[in-house]
Amino acid sequence: STPHDWRYPDPAAAASMKPLVKAFAGFGASELLEKVVAPVCEELSLPIALKLDAWRGMSPDLDPCCGGDGVASADLASLQALCAKFPK
Repeated sequence: STPHDWRYPDPAAAASMKPLVKAFAGFGASELLEKVVAPVCEELSLPIALKLDAWRGMSPDLDPCCGGDGVASADLASLQALCAKFPK
């Protein structure tokens, strides 16, 4: 599942970070998908399944059983950009 505010490529990622800060910040979701998951799946001819725009905790009254999740309207521009970068 991708969170409701996930975007690919992440607009706030590397462009705004200084190199030293980026080195210690770790991978963001978009960077992990682009640099690890998608290349491995492409090399092994495996599909990727994404559930776009999951909204965790939308109805907190339904907790403590991890309930209350919902969905938001998906922005398909992120999916389009990911497919353009990894067409296989």
